[in-house]
Amino acid sequence: MIGIIGSGLSGLTAAKVLDEQGIDFRILEGSNQIGGRLKSDIQDGYTFDHGFQVLLTSYPQVKKHLNLEKLGIKTFAPGARIFDGQNSHVISDPMRDPSKIFETLFAPSKTLKDALKTLSLRTKQGEKNLQTIEYLREFGFSEQFINSFFKPFFSGVFLEKELRTPSNYFSFLFNRFSEGYASVPRGGMQAIPHQLCENFQDKIQLNARVEHIEENADNTVVKLTDGTTLLFDKVIIAVEAPALKKFFPDMELNTKARVVTTVYYKAPQSAFSDTYLFLNGSGKGRVNHIAFLSDVNPEYSPDGSNLISVNLLDVENVDPNEVLDEIKSWNQFETKNWSFLKTYPIFYAQPDEFYQGQFNKDSSRILFAGDFTETPSIEGAMASGEKAALKV
Repeated sequence: MIGIIGSGLSGLTAAKVLDEQGIDFRILEGSNQIGGRLKSDIQDGYTFDHGFQVLLTSYPQVKKHLNLEKLGIKTFAPGARIFDGQNSHVISDPMRDPSKIFETLFAPSKTLKDALKTLSLRTKQGEKNLQTIEYLREFGFSEQFINSFFKPFFSGVFLEKELRTPSNYFSFLFNRFSEGYASVPRGGMQAIPHQLCENFQDKIQLNARVEHIEENADNTVVKLTDGTTLLFDKVIIAVEAPALKKFFPDMELNTKARVVTTVYYKAPQSAFSDTYLFLNGSGKGRVNHIAFLSDVNPEYSPDGSNLISVNLLDVENVDPNEVLDEIKSWNQFETKNWSFLKTYPIFYAQPDEFYQGQFNKDSSRILFAGDFTETPSIEGAMASGEKAALKV
């Protein structure tokens, strides 16, 4: 019997792999629901994901372990609409969106050289020890294009504004965005973990808070806070870095997190007739990007209403009225009929440090999974779970 601690994407993917191999297991989840950070609230016909999240259709793990058709995904347009401080314009992928080729090539935020270099970026690979911002500058992109496009777009992915994230991870993501689409499923992002566990829901124990883990020669002992003691042949620990640190206080581990706040509004009508992500490329203000979710997936809101996700890369003193005032000051679309719905401050949205497959702390009976062991993404989380399960 294999024990899996945690029912986020890492733990559920590990369980799916074990299930497919006919290996018995039991999942211990400390909270009252599965999914880890992929959570959604459905209220009054609206689907509120906990933070702005998307599913990239080109992720290898997604192709391997998920059925996108059954998830009912709807996709964003490839590219983004960028606000430069005065006006907004579209920068798209001319290979997949030829109708926007001239607007993209002659966008005021980029030079023709930037456009050509963007195309060649797909064939290059960044370095682990080189920050993304340094990589883009060395590649020859203009500061204007870096500040107006790369910074707001990838700040929304990395959840940090300086683009200090390793450039080899940037290259991986850039290629995934180039080869696939950002999407959201019917029923919200929580539909992803729900699909992963559809064949083994009876093996998940909720509200099972682990207090202590101890490895010995014959098995691994897991003690719960309610006094229950469980014995497993091996244990896969698939929790976030801070939770792991509590189990193993002496383990060298960075538990710092990247944060985000998502503020939801509703509006009676759509701002645009397309499905581009809207980026604040002005370099000013707190808002990083806006997603008009109902334009992408109409099932995110009731008929006659549009759900709008506004995202900030901090969690301190976020006032929905002040956020709306900032958006109004752009004069890019009508906001007088926007109404505030909910705010979600996410204090652990991503690990600040991640190991890209170099987290070498497994023992003979304890294996580790989690996005921090790979990359802070759906791909990284699922890959870590699969890797741990295959070691069993």
